[in-house]
Amino acid sequence: MALTTIKALLSESNLNMGIDFVRTEAQARHEAEIFCQEHTQHKGNVRIRQLIYPLDSDHTSSEVYIYSLFPTGFILVSGDTRAHTILGYSFDNELDINQKNVWSMIEAYQEQIKSLD
Repeated sequence: MALTTIKALLSESNLNMGIDFVRTEAQARHEAEIFCQEHTQHKGNVRIRQLIYPLDSDHTSSEVYIYSLFPTGFILVSGDTRAHTILGYSFDNELDINQKNVWSMIEAYQEQIKSLD
């Protein structure tokens, strides 16, 4: 009887293989906005300027979302709810995704998040 109960719970829980762990761009933006509000009281009015990654116009889902901040800074948000939400940020520096070392970091995050499947 206990085994049957456990199987029933597993089939209804987040462990179900059919569950969707995608964080949409809108959800990622919301998480970034909350993070900025909670961590920048001493910096003034820090807000999201724009999405700088992914680069395509159809960015409904991605492993990583990167936003530039106003007046300066950036924030990396995971596109998978199983990973840490905020992967990196700075309120003092910009992030140039065209630099080879930065692009390597983005690719590493993508591979790590893909490996969660």
